[in-house]
Amino acid sequence: MIKGYLFFLILLFCSITSQAQITDVITDQSLPTAMALNGNDLYYIENGNDRIRKINISDTNPTPTDMLTGLIDVVDLLISDNYLYISDPGDDKILKLDITQANPIAMIVKQNIESPLGMAIKDNFLYVCQGSLRKISKIDLTIADPPLITVVSTGVFSSFFALKGNDLYYSNYYANKISKIDVTSPNPLPVDVVINLSGPNGIVFNGNDLYICESNGNSISRKN
Repeated sequence: MIKGYLFFLILLFCSITSQAQITDVITDQSLPTAMALNGNDLYYIENGNDRIRKINISDTNPTPTDMLTGLIDVVDLLISDNYLYISDPGDDKILKLDITQANPIAMIVKQNIESPLGMAIKDNFLYVCQGSLRKISKIDLTIADPPLITVVSTGVFSSFFALKGNDLYYSNYYANKISKIDVTSPNPLPVDVVINLSGPNGIVFNGNDLYICESNGNSISRKN
């Protein structure tokens, strides 16, 4: 019985160890930050060289392809309906690329939008964190030159989103917390979900588990 139990523990340990292994996919990239995955195509921001690139993660030794260059300070990427959306607070605009094209040309979704950071899309609306203005706004993607609509004033510097159902979760870096709003509400009220964090930035859901990058804590945490 004890031997069987020890054998089970060894198998469990090996399983955990194998899951924790890290493999380089591509190296020598200058300050890679946000990413977006579409099938085997991984799009990422290489801030050190002011560009967006993509690689095929199914390749053994992937070769990066430049998708967009000459950028100033892009922050987030989002893929929806064959478009790669790009938040560019360095130039106060949101761009998109048609990723079905071999050589896509950047199209302006919205310009003169101050401090666009994290993005999320639901029901043809693009939600965007306007960090320095301390508010969340939205854009109707079905119309040309859409107006910018304020959804809620957060009162704090918000940066990144995670969408689950009708709830839009957002990280509050300086307030050290994660909050959420119901985007279907005509007057959404922020609700704190997790507090006492250490500089939360990127967030993502896996099922009901919310994973949180805590930049000042040099860690990734999970709320379930």
